[in-house]
Amino acid sequence: MQNDNRMRILYHMCPIGLLSRSVIFSLLCLINIPAFSQRTSDKSKIKTQLPQYKNTDFYAFPNELGIHVTQILANIFSLSANSETSPYSLTYRRHMKSLSFRLGMHVSYDQDQQEEFGNATFIIRDLTTSRNLFRLGVEKHLPVGRKFIFSYGADLLGGLDLENSNITENTTIGTNVFASSQQSITLGAGPVIRLDYKLTDRMLLSTESSLYATYRNSQNKISINGIPSEDPSSSGLTILLALPQSLYFNICF
Repeated sequence: MQNDNRMRILYHMCPIGLLSRSVIFSLLCLINIPAFSQRTSDKSKIKTQLPQYKNTDFYAFPNELGIHVTQILANIFSLSANSETSPYSLTYRRHMKSLSFRLGMHVSYDQDQQEEFGNATFIIRDLTTSRNLFRLGVEKHLPVGRKFIFSYGADLLGGLDLENSNITENTTIGTNVFASSQQSITLGAGPVIRLDYKLTDRMLLSTESSLYATYRNSQNKISINGIPSEDPSSSGLTILLALPQSLYFNICF
């Protein structure tokens, strides 16, 4: 028994025992290194396997027609809405691989006539106005989720406003006609950002914000009883920031 104990002590103290233990430790390290590297690669795979959304995942169809519904909702819920923040009643977008082309337009025509009678004077007021607004731009997209996509781009703007006013005054002495016409041309450009929410593959909700710089030139013509009077003109530069207060309902096809 004593001899066995002495042999064990000598074994642990001798270089051979130390060598054997170091060999065993090295083998254990070699066995554990692949397991550790496997766990590290698994973690990296988990990180790289996070969902990566593409523009084609969000826009399933290349064409999109949008309708400005802010005023409609305001009338339904008896709210006040400022259509000047985004005056384009119709929009169209053509989606490509990495960007989209956008077009916006608004056309309106209004004719009004009022009649007044008093103090032996009969007055007829005629007012005709038309407004034509257009924009053309390009935008890029940044998907931020399965249901949301963020877009940024720039627009070129153009507009033509016409206004004709005639006032006919009939008195016991005679008739006087006052006529005026105004023509305004607007040009501009600026950046725009947009956020879309996907309801279905064919229906989207969107809002946008823009910062436009516009130049407007107006020409006026005034005449009294057919005789031309002064022709005043005016021009000016305007910078307009439109906050995301407008809502568009979009149909894709």
